[in-house]
Amino acid sequence: MGDIVGEEDKAEMVVMEMQRKLQQSLVPNSNEYTVIDYNSWGSSSTKHSTWQLILDEAGFKNATESFQADKYGQTPLSKEMLIALDPDVMFLPSWVYGEVDAAEKFRDQVIDDPALQNLKAIQQGNVFQMPEALRVPIVNISLILSFT
Repeated sequence: MGDIVGEEDKAEMVVMEMQRKLQQSLVPNSNEYTVIDYNSWGSSSTKHSTWQLILDEAGFKNATESFQADKYGQTPLSKEMLIALDPDVMFLPSWVYGEVDAAEKFRDQVIDDPALQNLKAIQQGNVFQMPEALRVPIVNISLILSFT
């Protein structure tokens, strides 16, 4: 953005301050968790998404980072592939278009699916709904952290 408005130096300072705040707020992660985000239309974010930036900063390994991505950084993810990847942690959406409780229904559908019962994430209770506001591009993380 700094290039566009002719304020490269100011933009660089903003980015550096955001990185500083982010580093101050991170909790060191000594475990290498394999993480996946799984949405109701059966896709997951690859390394070509802003989700990857969040996982990198948190020290997590994205189970689908090497997958072929569409223009949005997403890759189709079949139930069979999800089982093969067997993530330690799953993030599901906290909002799904349609019914008011569609996200909760999707979460219950995933957790209660007989085919998914052997996933480490489900067995260990590591299935979380990620608020959509936190899945924003990395530049907004500093804004989020400023409220903490």
